[in-house]
Amino acid sequence: MRSRASPARRSAWAKAYMQTLVERDVQTQDFRGLRRLQAHTGRDFITGIVLYDGDKALRFGDGMWAVPLAAL
Repeated sequence: MRSRASPARRSAWAKAYMQTLVERDVQTQDFRGLRRLQAHTGRDFITGIVLYDGDKALRFGDGMWAVPLAAL
């Protein structure tokens, strides 16, 4: 029996996840839910993005970004 996805690549169901924060400052704990989702989905998790009321895109570790709402 063949597997649906090779271990070397992501499945067709790979996703990026986003949440919105209404704060000017972003902190590591704002990514708690996204990190749990990342642990649960494994290789299917592409990136997690927190939209916030700031002015710079900031990296918060592997696949995690804080992006200004204005960037939309």
